[in-house]
Amino acid sequence: MKNNYKMKKTSYNQTCSDIKIANMNYYFNVDYYSFIIKNKKIKLSDLTPKENEPQDVFEIGKRNNMITSYKFSNINPPKRDYTQKIILTIDYPGLLMGIGNNHEIRIDKEINLGFTFDYVTGLPYLPGSSLKGIISSAFKNFPDFIIEQLHDNEIVNSLNDKDDLVKRIKEAIFGSDNDLPGSDVFMDSFVVSNDKQLLKLDHLAPHYGDDKLLEMGNINILTMLRVAPETKIKFEFILKDSELEILDKCYKITVAEKLKLFEQIIKEFGVGAKTNVGYGYFKGEEVNG
Repeated sequence: MKNNYKMKKTSYNQTCSDIKIANMNYYFNVDYYSFIIKNKKIKLSDLTPKENEPQDVFEIGKRNNMITSYKFSNINPPKRDYTQKIILTIDYPGLLMGIGNNHEIRIDKEINLGFTFDYVTGLPYLPGSSLKGIISSAFKNFPDFIIEQLHDNEIVNSLNDKDDLVKRIKEAIFGSDNDLPGSDVFMDSFVVSNDKQLLKLDHLAPHYGDDKLLEMGNINILTMLRVAPETKIKFEFILKDSELEILDKCYKITVAEKLKLFEQIIKEFGVGAKTNVGYGYFKGEEVNG
């Protein structure tokens, strides 16, 4: 059936076709809602659901299309010749980053959840602090996995108490509770796939356990961005060999061993949000020591 609805004319002239995306971080967090500010002359924080007009929904839809059709054709992440690198390919369904950030003014069809873009380059990225936390948590929560990955190193036989051994290895890499600094640095991780539409829309329907809401069809659908499958991510580190003295004997964990260990942790446990439902996993490898 043909839609006879006519778009209400407004006093502003800025449309999606007028906007060129120079930096995706700026576009997503500022320009995405710029038409609201210019047309209604109000603050975003003052917008209410009653002001949710059809033309606003239409404009949001166009902006969503701009984001998902945008090609990152000139990807220039920071070049660091002094780092060790792991390049992995994102597996289906993709990678979620920064969805805990606020990005919502209650317009239908809007992207409700935030996303992590680099402030300078506009590229999707995983902060080094997040990567460090992911790898560090594997030492705490899965010590048997760490021992298994280091099975070729004689250090695994140095102590019968494997939990204590993994704790010592962790402190050598990340530092200790006594404020002793770790020896390794975890850099921000950037996408490196070029000339691709890297961003896709995805939807989440939280179930709050209210059966009456479900019966009425009142389900709150959240829209979010994900990095598309087959996109490559480069993880970078500044690593040093770590030496541990155990029972008067010195053991060494080399840079190559650390790099391989970190790769296995990333591939086994994933990165980003919603890894429990399949996001944030990888396939393939390209390790540079």
